[in-house]
Amino acid sequence: MTLRVAVIGAGIGGLTAAATLLSRGAQVEVYEQASELTEIGAGISLFANGQRVLSELGVLDGLGDSAGEPSRVVIRDGQTGDRIVSHPLGDGKWYRAQTDFPYLGVHRAELLERLEAAVDRRHVHLEHRLVDLEPSEDHVDLRWENGRSSRFDVVIGADGARSTVRRWMYDKECAIYTGNSGFRGIIESSCAPSLENPGDLQFWVGSRAHLLHFPISPGGERITFLAAVEEPVRWPAEDTWRIPTTTNEALAHFEGWHPAVTEIIGAVAHSERWGLFRMEPIPSWRHGRIALLGDAAHTMLPHHGQGANLSIEDAFVLAQLLTAEGAGSIEDRLQQYELLRKRRAEKVQLASWRANHLLHFPEGADTAQRNTAFANIPDDARWIHTYDARFAAGDSLLVPQEMD
Repeated sequence: MTLRVAVIGAGIGGLTAAATLLSRGAQVEVYEQASELTEIGAGISLFANGQRVLSELGVLDGLGDSAGEPSRVVIRDGQTGDRIVSHPLGDGKWYRAQTDFPYLGVHRAELLERLEAAVDRRHVHLEHRLVDLEPSEDHVDLRWENGRSSRFDVVIGADGARSTVRRWMYDKECAIYTGNSGFRGIIESSCAPSLENPGDLQFWVGSRAHLLHFPISPGGERITFLAAVEEPVRWPAEDTWRIPTTTNEALAHFEGWHPAVTEIIGAVAHSERWGLFRMEPIPSWRHGRIALLGDAAHTMLPHHGQGANLSIEDAFVLAQLLTAEGAGSIEDRLQQYELLRKRRAEKVQLASWRANHLLHFPEGADTAQRNTAFANIPDDARWIHTYDARFAAGDSLLVPQEMD
């Protein structure tokens, strides 16, 4: 009998799961609460661990022609602009030699368009806000705000950091405001005349704030940025992670910083400020025939650029296990998925939180230890980038049991 799977959320993780499941013969429907599939202007980092999966789906074909491939990662003092450390990325094809893939900076909307094409829009249902789940022994019933209902063998909660599925599982909001917020945007690099080498991925670091930017087009003609600050102390809104702001408010946090920093931030008409949230590890990613993936399972700070990449990993491993022959009951498969993925995701969550402390080093503190940590980034982060989700399931796929 064909496995019937509902994916809640049409983001990167949800669409990757749907595309992989469809390619392996499952019946899949994706449900999205929004009325259209749109994406605000933002860039994401596609590292080797995410690209290995996307290469299996054909999503990478030609992407490098429009993406940015940074020459180096450079960490600078935010006020003086002095270079603290520099590591090669595209230069000498260093990152490709280490991982078999280039590092790519891409516009999130372009990646989503490619994933949508891999799924086929006929399988994507808009204006479906989930209001309840009713699990039973052999299926899960879904209730939608529009009055409709659906029944599936498995439900995947890929509905992001403010997951409805996770809230149903734990009856609370598990994400924690970190005391950090961010301003972001995409600009033409010509708008920042003081910026050296816009084709580099660069961190400008300081006390209680930092700016990250990287190219999302060849040669660095367009760059995306995140300016993160340790304010406000308490997030003022309970129902949204975005609050109104102004460009003057964004710039005020970087007064006295290098002109390249203020030029980049000031080139955007800021209207929203994003709260940066994280999660403590939750007890389980699954409940019966329901499982979480991506930010729904492991919301983290963006400082390692791994949110989307881990969602892609989760999606592929879960799809592999659900569609493998002779790998046990659905509940067994979801348990194996959690065993394979949870520890890795929690380790990356912790790494992203530690990075926040390095990037926002207290003023007046001894920076020698911080600079040593920056110098060791390639070795310290190698375990993240060399992971291959395509083979993660391994012998777990060979358990000689029948699927329910």
